[in-house]
Amino acid sequence: MKIDEDSQVLVTIAQCAGMMGVSKYMVRSLLADGSLKGVRLGRCIRVRVDSIEKLCGGRGKASTRI
Repeated sequence: MKIDEDSQVLVTIAQCAGMMGVSKYMVRSLLADGSLKGVRLGRCIRVRVDSIEKLCGGRGKASTRI
């Protein structure tokens, strides 16, 4: 699998909230119920961009990469 250097595969909870237009609390709730896929890196949690796009149907703010 080839990944472009410019594309981000993982984003912070705050970045995810901005992409989706929701609060950080809502992102954490979506992670907890399994609607979004995340990765724990030490104490940090990162959200998979493809999971955001899948949840939002590839439209709206979520289709814009940071």
